[in-house]
Amino acid sequence: MRDFEILHTFVPPNHPTLTEGDWFFDTGQWCHCASIGRGNDGAWSVDIYLVPHWKSDDEVGDTFVTKQAAIEFISAYFRAKVRTVPVEEFPSDEEL
Repeated sequence: MRDFEILHTFVPPNHPTLTEGDWFFDTGQWCHCASIGRGNDGAWSVDIYLVPHWKSDDEVGDTFVTKQAAIEFISAYFRAKVRTVPVEEFPSDEEL
């Protein structure tokens, strides 16, 4: 595991400053690194926005049965602990 962590938050609909969804933020790279979403079929999918130098673009999994399985994939993919935080603790656009 890396010394940094991945912050995860769920942004509810109609949030005043952030887009709705499940977002992941890499505290080591200080950037938005991934998101997850649920399709009409109920499966969870992962979108990766930051590919670590030890990975390739094609290593992103298919779909996941549970939200927790998608979160665990992100933790393994980035080799970092994922910590879920309230939306108020998630970095704002101004902090980026």
